[in-house]
Amino acid sequence: MMLPVPVTRWRIKIANWNILTNTALTTLVSGTGIYYGAPAAVPATGTTNRWNGDFAGAPAQAVGAFTVPTDGTDYVSPWINAPLAAKTPLVLSWGFTTPASGTGVAVGSGCQVAGIATAGASHAGDTTISGVAGYFGPKGGAYFDVRVEYEFVGTTPIGVFVGDSITEGTSDGDFGGTQKACLMHEAWPGAAGMQGNYATINLGTASANLAAFDSSAKRPWSRVDLATTIPDFAVIALGTNNTGGPYTGNIAAYVALFQLIKSMGIKRIFVSTLIPRTDAAALAGTLTADIAVGVTSISSTVSVPSGTQLQMGWGRTLERLTTTGAPTGSGPYTIPLPATAIAHKAGDQVIYGMETSRQGINDWLRQVPGDVLGCLDFDLAMAFGIGSSKPDPRTMSGDGVHPLRSGYQRMGTLAAPLGVTL
Repeated sequence: MMLPVPVTRWRIKIANWNILTNTALTTLVSGTGIYYGAPAAVPATGTTNRWNGDFAGAPAQAVGAFTVPTDGTDYVSPWINAPLAAKTPLVLSWGFTTPASGTGVAVGSGCQVAGIATAGASHAGDTTISGVAGYFGPKGGAYFDVRVEYEFVGTTPIGVFVGDSITEGTSDGDFGGTQKACLMHEAWPGAAGMQGNYATINLGTASANLAAFDSSAKRPWSRVDLATTIPDFAVIALGTNNTGGPYTGNIAAYVALFQLIKSMGIKRIFVSTLIPRTDAAALAGTLTADIAVGVTSISSTVSVPSGTQLQMGWGRTLERLTTTGAPTGSGPYTIPLPATAIAHKAGDQVIYGMETSRQGINDWLRQVPGDVLGCLDFDLAMAFGIGSSKPDPRTMSGDGVHPLRSGYQRMGTLAAPLGVTL
């Protein structure tokens, strides 16, 4: 980890809790100690000079044995009066044991760190856990929420970032792998704070939608101490897990979240547009033949139901039409629609469903709705071109949903100036 500001003291909070489903796992987890030190890097002659998962030397022990409560509340370590320099790599390590092999905590992602992967093991009264070693995805089966709370001196702005796995930092830094975690300062909020020299609180929660943050009683909000520190601004980067839902319902959920955040005392609110995705859920395809102006059917790689709004092309060739009949064929599909007003080429995009929902939400967010100071256009920053439903391939990991580290850095650069807008 790296922090954007010099730290005077810090402590660790750990809960055996799933922050998405608001459930506790009652298995006893015994901590064996908390350590810190400098990270060891992969030799420079290798393919990367990133952290190799180990300490560069003998670590210092900050905390001895401890016990994580079984009711989902936090274990809170004593304050560790070891100052930390800004923008200096640090490794934190904690050890833990459980009463029996294969029980205890399950895997998580950027905010819920990797723990013990199990194969259906459970204790009486506990939630059954299933997982595969190396898979990062909280959903309903991941517990063990670990946070670092720190203090610093000065007037550096503080931002709180509300989002899903894209805010949390799910990625793996290469084109082929998926569902792994970036280091915390590599996720876009951390990158923004590092570039903009302001403190960040990342509440990103994998699989979260707008409803995950719709009440101050929801667990994600308890991860920030609003009683002690009111952040100077908030960024809402939710919505990709709401696409496909009713448009009016999604807009109402955003407005309610704006009002909730203002009621918490956070007066400056920013939003971000939703980045493109290329997974199957995006419901995107391409034209398989050129289309002239005035034709009343298209040939497409995707089958679009009758009465569905679809979009063809992007940028200057963008056109939205509603299909007038059922598709025919088995791929490519012939889709009837009103007469086209723009000519299109084979290979132009054809989108509908979740992707048109995403673009509709983005159009609304770009209007900077009431209670909002500004909009970070992550869609424009990450897309292959203006209006494109596809991301720049240099920014997207293999799952088609989560950015590469290069993408997160691009998003962080866009958010970096927020700390000087106060």
